[in-house]
Amino acid sequence: MKIYIKNELATFQSEIYKTESSHQIDRRDEVMYFVKIYVHHHTQIMLRQIRYNESCFHVKLLLHQSRAASKMVDVYSQIIVDMPKVKLNQNQLDYLSRTD
Repeated sequence: MKIYIKNELATFQSEIYKTESSHQIDRRDEVMYFVKIYVHHHTQIMLRQIRYNESCFHVKLLLHQSRAASKMVDVYSQIIVDMPKVKLNQNQLDYLSRTD
């Protein structure tokens, strides 16, 4: 894009510089100066918009990651038996909880 703009500016400048009178030479220098300022100004605006959009996207991405991390559930390998009719001692519970 940057090369395209430079090529267009060069084409525009060559069209303007086809004139010969001194008054027109002064005017074309002014025109070229203002055109370059205009292009530079709008380039800076576009860069600011891109950076702003990038920062918004970055914030959304961080929020999404933090929400995803907060939804994680810790899983423990220990079995919890809560049945009144089943009586298990600690050795039996440890056997059920092992991860082999």
